[in-house]
Amino acid sequence: MRDVVDAGRRLAARALEDAALVQALARSTSLTPPMVQRALRRNLERDVSDADLDRIFAWAGDEVDEVAVVLSAGVLTAPLRALALARAAGRRVTVHPSQRDPRFAELLVAELASPDVRLAGRFSGADFRGQELHVYGADETIRTLRAQVPAAVRVRAHGHGFGIVWVGTPDETAARAIAEDVVDFDQRGCLSPRVVFVPERGADALAIALADRLEVMATVLPRGPLSDDERQQAVRYRDTLHFAGALHEGPAHLVGIASAGSPLLVPPPGRHVHVAAVSSRAEIATKLGPLARFVTTIGSDVAGVSTTLSTELAASLGAPQARVAPLGAMQTPPLDGPVDGRIAR
Repeated sequence: MRDVVDAGRRLAARALEDAALVQALARSTSLTPPMVQRALRRNLERDVSDADLDRIFAWAGDEVDEVAVVLSAGVLTAPLRALALARAAGRRVTVHPSQRDPRFAELLVAELASPDVRLAGRFSGADFRGQELHVYGADETIRTLRAQVPAAVRVRAHGHGFGIVWVGTPDETAARAIAEDVVDFDQRGCLSPRVVFVPERGADALAIALADRLEVMATVLPRGPLSDDERQQAVRYRDTLHFAGALHEGPAHLVGIASAGSPLLVPPPGRHVHVAAVSSRAEIATKLGPLARFVTTIGSDVAGVSTTLSTELAASLGAPQARVAPLGAMQTPPLDGPVDGRIAR
């Protein structure tokens, strides 16, 4: 476990001194070079405590002979945690990088240089002889791969998810902190906040402050290119808000506010945020409805006060499996297990 973290730290240090390597990672991830540098400095897990190790091994359970890891694209630093968890679970690990975004995973495995960790191409369930499969990706991909492997294989799957925010005190400080979480990975991670819930009295002011802050951050941390699908989804979200709310639009962001009583909208990645006014915290669970099962993290200005309060907050919002983090720290969780609490033991 510590070897994986050390390898990631060495790789990050080398990349931050090598402009060509940063450019290569930028091309692979569709991030701009400043965003790659930010991820390596801010988001990459650089340490694991003894207490975190205890939690990881409790999650991993009995060690198996072989684990396969199927990675997805979108989050530059995600292969480190995925590899660390696989190493905790198995004696040997085969890493199948995303075909679209393989570079960081390839570099990390090479830096680790362990005879028990190898790279492979596209995963084939028909050829898998291991005992455990870790899958990161779209829900449809997970269903397909789960059906390919024998029933005896333990499948630990990390599917579609997103982050939400509950702001009890909407002010400039909250807006600045939320923006920090939004820009990470251009909002493509499952911990990325896409919806912000706020008391009715502060919704408009928070949306304006958040849009202003995202515009300022884009000057030093420019957004990378969006895919055709992401652009089309952004257009649909923008058009919807023109008819059913208000929109604050910038060159690299959308911040929408829905009209009272409107159904909840979850915008696509690309630094797009939906601000939903609620009369009480209890209303959030009602607005989320079945979407609550996709919530992987909750950012809040009351997070961090106590573990009990964080647990109660997640349960009250209808997402008891979600991590709870202070604003500004939603995408920098400790290396204490999967970022997604839905991953079964």
